[in-house]
Amino acid sequence: MAKLVLHIGTHKTATTTIQETFAANADLLRQHGLIYPDLGKASGHHGLSHEWNRTLPAHFQYPRGGKAAWKEVAKRYSHQEGTVFLSSENLSLGHPNAAPDYTEIKKRISAFDEVLVVAVVREQCQFMQSAFLEVAKKGLPPPPAKLVRSALSGGYCTGLWLDYASLYDQLRRSFEPEEIHFLDFDKARKSPSGILGEVLKVAGIDRPEDLVDQFKVRRANPSPAALPSWAAGLINHPQPVEPWLLADAVKAFQQEYGAQAKSFLFTKDEVRKLEEYFRPLNTALAGRLEETQPGFSISPLTLHPSVVSRDRIKDHFWVRLGRLIKERLPR
Repeated sequence: MAKLVLHIGTHKTATTTIQETFAANADLLRQHGLIYPDLGKASGHHGLSHEWNRTLPAHFQYPRGGKAAWKEVAKRYSHQEGTVFLSSENLSLGHPNAAPDYTEIKKRISAFDEVLVVAVVREQCQFMQSAFLEVAKKGLPPPPAKLVRSALSGGYCTGLWLDYASLYDQLRRSFEPEEIHFLDFDKARKSPSGILGEVLKVAGIDRPEDLVDQFKVRRANPSPAALPSWAAGLINHPQPVEPWLLADAVKAFQQEYGAQAKSFLFTKDEVRKLEEYFRPLNTALAGRLEETQPGFSISPLTLHPSVVSRDRIKDHFWVRLGRLIKERLPR
């Protein structure tokens, strides 16, 4: 039987780690009946989304285009035993300007005997912070307060779904309930075999922990420290943060709050508003998934009291950071 698993992310849920690890261990996976195709330069199959996401970076695009790649996958693998695993978080984009056409995708993979769409989701406050920090690596993210307003009014964060029930609605227009599987990121990464094992389990691999133990694991794309990254971005605006400035911001933060201190991008009041808004939506999604995924839930945010939120950043921190920057100036 030919099966296709379509892993659509979402963003900032270890997608790059999954893709790079599966690509690096493709031969081992094939021995266990899981095929991770090599479609282009990137380990993720992002070129499959190009016709909908016209701003896709050039190094993700396929020379013959996304349509040809879908056709090639179906032609090559839909009539042989095994499970094909395709992965791209770009296939879960929510903004209408880049959202994929799931009905068209369903047609293109209809030759497979079985199809499963896998979406990994995480609690919204943590997801929003991670998305902010990802944009901050190379560009200019919206101010945190603006992100919160956008989330509370439109359900998006930099074009990414925050209302996962709406993502489910989009998928249900093209796929049956049993063809859709949601994973909670926090639970998956804390499981004995981690996020890699949980994704393999959903893909139908027996004893995935044994396979994970054999992997050459590629952990990739970690997020920088939250508040130091935010502070450095404020100073360097409108230019992206430079590494030396981020390093100084991290040093100033550690001097002020302690070497082991953790930070969180949003204020306590912002967190409260976001939780009040998204908790009922997450509960409703869990209820809708009860028949096919009994017991599913999205792990709530748990912040230790020692975590420094944005409203705790006071003048002393900025003075320390200013002094560190001054030390770099010519005397």
